[in-house]
Amino acid sequence: ILFVRSLDGGQSWSTAKRIGSPSDGSSVVEGSMIAVGPGGEVYVAYYDSKLPGIVVAKSTDGGQSFGEPVRALAHSSMRFGKTLGGGFETLPFPSIAIDNSPGPNRGTLYIAADIKPSDSADMSDVVLVKSTDGGSKWSAPIRVNDDQTGTDQFQPSLAVAPDGTLGLMWYDRRNDPQNNVLLDVYMTTSSDGGKSFTLDRRVTSASWMLVPTPLGLRTHYHGDYNQMSSGELGFMLNWGDDRSGRDSDIYAAVLPVSEASKQAPDFVLSAEKLAVNELSGTSASLTMSLAGRNGFSDSVSLESETAYPGISYQFSPASLTAGQQSILSIAVTTGTPAGTYPLLVVGKAGDLKRSVSLRLTVYDSSELSRVPLAIGSAREALLEPKAASDTTGNLHVLFGGEPGPFGPPYGSLQYARFRSNEQLSAYTVFRVSDPADSLSNYSIGVDDAGNITITWLQTNFNTGITNVFLSRSTDQGKTFSPPANITGLTDKKMTIYLTTLAVHGSGAINVGYVQDTPPGSPTSSTVDFWFVRLTDGGAKFSTKVKVFETDKKVGFVYSAAMALDPTGNPVFVYDASVDSTSLIFDIFLSVSKDGVSFQAAVNLSKTSGSNS
Repeated sequence: ILFVRSLDGGQSWSTAKRIGSPSDGSSVVEGSMIAVGPGGEVYVAYYDSKLPGIVVAKSTDGGQSFGEPVRALAHSSMRFGKTLGGGFETLPFPSIAIDNSPGPNRGTLYIAADIKPSDSADMSDVVLVKSTDGGSKWSAPIRVNDDQTGTDQFQPSLAVAPDGTLGLMWYDRRNDPQNNVLLDVYMTTSSDGGKSFTLDRRVTSASWMLVPTPLGLRTHYHGDYNQMSSGELGFMLNWGDDRSGRDSDIYAAVLPVSEASKQAPDFVLSAEKLAVNELSGTSASLTMSLAGRNGFSDSVSLESETAYPGISYQFSPASLTAGQQSILSIAVTTGTPAGTYPLLVVGKAGDLKRSVSLRLTVYDSSELSRVPLAIGSAREALLEPKAASDTTGNLHVLFGGEPGPFGPPYGSLQYARFRSNEQLSAYTVFRVSDPADSLSNYSIGVDDAGNITITWLQTNFNTGITNVFLSRSTDQGKTFSPPANITGLTDKKMTIYLTTLAVHGSGAINVGYVQDTPPGSPTSSTVDFWFVRLTDGGAKFSTKVKVFETDKKVGFVYSAAMALDPTGNPVFVYDASVDSTSLIFDIFLSVSKDGVSFQAAVNLSKTSGSNS
C-alpha cells in the first residue's frame, strides 16, 4: 500500500510512502481506503490476507509517516473473498468513516465489511467495528443487517453526517429468499455511535439480477465502488444497478438524515424462478408473488415493460394484493430468434411503482428437441463442473462449491447424479473445516460397477503444503468415503500443483501429479511428473514412477491430460519446458505399456522459438 499527498490542490504530489508490509508470495494487501479525523489525523484501512482481515495505519503528521498497522477486524471467511449465488464475485475490502461532528462521538472511527456468519446457509452479512481511542483498539464486530432470511448482504459503504449520525448502505438479497439472487440496496442509521441501528430501509425501487461483466478477468462483479457519502443534503448513495437487464447503470439517491430511517408502506415483487428456457414455438410460465412491507395493503396491477417481436405475456390474475400470486405465461412464436431476452415485470399501486428483473432464453426448435436442463441451483455458486458417465446411462457431475472471488480455490466439492433430465442424488463430498484449507484441480471417474472415484488437490495456506486426496462412493453417490491423502507430503518446499485421474472399467484408479521442488515459477524451479496406480478400491498403492525422463530436469508442466489404452495402461499428453530456465514449452506424449514404467517422451510440437 503506497500513500501520496498534495498540498497545492493536486498540482504536485509527494514521493510515495509505503504503509505496512508489501504483498509477497504468501500474502496480499489491497483495497485501501482513507479517512481524515477531526485533528487532521490520517487513517488508511486496507485488507491484509495474513490475518485475514482489515488493518488500519495512522498518521499524526499529515501523512508524512505512518505507524504500524493495527488489526481492526479479522475473520476466517475473509481469506479469499467469495463468489456468492448467481456468480457474484466479492472481495473482502473495507469502508471507513470518522465522526468529525461536535457531538459526543466525535473522533470515533467506523469500519464496515462483510463476513460469512456461522449459519451455514448464510454466506454473507454486513458487520461494523469501531474505535473510540484513535484506532489503537477496536470493538468486536456486530451484525448490521436485521433480516432473518439467510440471504446475502454484502459490499457495504458507510458515512457520518455532519450531526454525527452514522449511515450504512449495502447490496441486499432479502427480497429473494428462495433463490438468493435478486439484488436491492438497503441502508440503516445509528444516532448513538453504532450501539444500535434503525430498522433497515429499502432504497431501491427494483430487484434485479446481475448482468455479466464483459471482462475476461472477472465476469460477474459490481459494487467495488458503491459509495455512501454525507453533507448538508444528508446521505448520498450511488451504486451499480442492472434493473434494465441489458447493461449496468449508475443509480443515486439523496436522503436527508431525518428521512433516512423512515419506513413507508411498500411492496416487493418476486418470482419462484427468475429465468426460464423456451424453444421457439412453445410457451412457459412463471409464478409471481407479492409481499407487503410496513402495512402495505393496496391492490397492485401487473404488466411487462419489455416488448419483443414474437413474444407475448399474460398475467393471471392481472392484479394482486399482499400474499397473493399470479401466473405469468410467456408464449414464443416459431421463428423467434434464439437469444436471451431480459424481462421487466412492473407492479403499480397509485404513484408507487416497483419492478423485478427476469430472464427468458429462447432456443431454436429446429436445432434442439428440448431446452437444456439446469443442473445447478441459482442459490449456490457451483462452478467448473466435471462429469463422467457409467455403463447404465447415469451422468455423474462434480462441482466446486463455496468458491473464492475468481472461482477456484473452493471450500467444498458437490456431487450430483442425473439420468434422462432427472436429478437422482446429490451429496457434499467434502467441505473444508480449516479456513486455511482450499480445494482445486478436482476430477471424477466411474468404473463398470458404478463405483465413483474423486480426486482433488488440497492446500493449506498456513503451512503451504499441497497434497492429492481421494474419496470413493460404492452406492451411486449416496455417500462418499472419508478423504484419503495419497501423496502424504509434509514439506512445504515440495508442493503439488497439478493432478489428473483416469478410472478403468475394472476399478483400477490411475493418478498422475506434478510435484514442484521447490515451489516457484517456470524459470526458478524444477518439477517431477509422477504416476501411481491404486487397486482394491484405493486400498493398495503402486510404487510411484516418473512419467517424464530426460537428461535435464523438467522446468515446468503447465497442463496435462491422461487416457487409458484398451488394456488399461496410461497415456499422458502434457505441455512442459525441458529445463528450469527455458520459457519454451512443447507438447509431449508419454506412454506406458505396463503401468510400472514409461517409454521415452515424444515431443509432438518441437517448438524452436521462445514465444511458444
